[in-house]
Amino acid sequence: MKDQFYSFILDPFLLISGGIFIIWLSRKNPWLILILPLFLALVLSIGLLLYFDLLSVPGLGDYGKGNHFMWNSGIELFGFKSPVLLSQPSYFHFFSVLNLSALAIFVFLYPIFLLVGIKIGQKIFN
Repeated sequence: MKDQFYSFILDPFLLISGGIFIIWLSRKNPWLILILPLFLALVLSIGLLLYFDLLSVPGLGDYGKGNHFMWNSGIELFGFKSPVLLSQPSYFHFFSVLNLSALAIFVFLYPIFLLVGIKIGQKIFN
């Protein structure tokens, strides 16, 4: 898992494609649909570990530090400016706009992205 990249920018694509892939897998083995909540839990767990600076993305230096990476996805490596400038981690103040936004993304948008992938997978494979 150490070479996987997770962030608010990349995770939607991971969740949607994961939903599609799991629907594809479950066509021949219907019990594999049970992987969906485990997949969501895994992505949420890794995202939260990164968000709270308990995990970093190796090989990216300061750009791979957990909270910074969750907001910026290391795009600085491609010559872009960081879209979110952080003087301190966004979780430092619970009621800050960034922290409340992150909470909403984790709680509401992550499951929605997975459901979008499921719906796309069902349209493609049914």
